[in-house]
Amino acid sequence: MCVKDVAPDRMIRQLSNDYVEMWVKGDFVMQVFKPGTIIDADLGRRIVRDRLNLTENADVALYADIRHVISIDAEAREFFATDEATRGLIRAAFWTDTIFNSLFVRLFTHYQNPSVPMRFFTDRQEALDWLIAEQQN
Repeated sequence: MCVKDVAPDRMIRQLSNDYVEMWVKGDFVMQVFKPGTIIDADLGRRIVRDRLNLTENADVALYADIRHVISIDAEAREFFATDEATRGLIRAAFWTDTIFNSLFVRLFTHYQNPSVPMRFFTDRQEALDWLIAEQQN
């Protein structure tokens, strides 16, 4: 894991590992999952732990590019809906262009009932616009 400051005038913290590129910019944390990512409960807990460490437990909006996630098991889905997993999140936008991931996010937000607003987008800019608009409300 590599966390570093990349801009001295405006600190941007980054993290890169086997499954995700993640960075914090202002009040947003951006996640881009790497090709072939399979998320089980252990990895789900690691994703949350990495996010909280990177954001220093600050409240942030999450943008997640999940186009390359192959699967997320049932235990991980249940975990992601818990208060533990959503700690520090204000809202979350997921961007994908695959049928599997779009179905996953829709089912997840419908059945798991996460405690923060979460939306699925097939257009990257719409996802970012929603996060920004929600921040301004």
